[in-house]
Amino acid sequence: MGGCSAPNCSNSTTIGKQLFRFPKDPVRMRKWLVNCHRDFVPTPCSRLCQPSVDSEEDGVQRTDEERPCSLCQHYKIKLEQHQQHTVRLQREAEEMKKRLYKLSKIEKGLQVFLFEDQICALTLAKHSRRAVWSHGTLLTARKIRCAVGVKRYEYLRELGYPLPSYRTLCNRLDPKMMVTTSMQDELAELGLGIITACDSPEGNVMSDEGLIGVMT
Repeated sequence: MGGCSAPNCSNSTTIGKQLFRFPKDPVRMRKWLVNCHRDFVPTPCSRLCQPSVDSEEDGVQRTDEERPCSLCQHYKIKLEQHQQHTVRLQREAEEMKKRLYKLSKIEKGLQVFLFEDQICALTLAKHSRRAVWSHGTLLTARKIRCAVGVKRYEYLRELGYPLPSYRTLCNRLDPKMMVTTSMQDELAELGLGIITACDSPEGNVMSDEGLIGVMT
């Protein structure tokens, strides 16, 4: 098979170049003739190589050096992939901003009835020993324990409410003495007055200072 019909073009199928037939449409055929800078009547055997066909739109015949190389195409594909990845990351970043905004509102709501150390305890495992309780939390926990009793207090902790254990309450607060119902009756018979204590099935808790105040 012959080579390219364009002047001074040595491209042919024998050296691996792809050749194309002239179009049958008269308008397109005339453009091909103008682009290849040759005035002749193409025969069924006339062919043009890829550079001549590519120059159909701009009217200028391009050489092999001006044609896009495979490496450029590779980098172009890579660039498109990176751009798509960037768009996905931007969408994920927007979603994270929305989630952070919601979490911030939740945290502000928790601060209405929880101390900061209780909010931090929510991120730990249930009954974690890594929790560090403030004095304010311990005082509030003791009030809750006195109001609901030991069993209900432990039930709240099982539900996940951030409260220190009863043992922690006993160890961290001021020294206490256990006063049972029978002891209250005996102290009353001695004329020591009425002892106000927590409602607890295990006995009532009162500080040494409170007991001394009643006795005096």
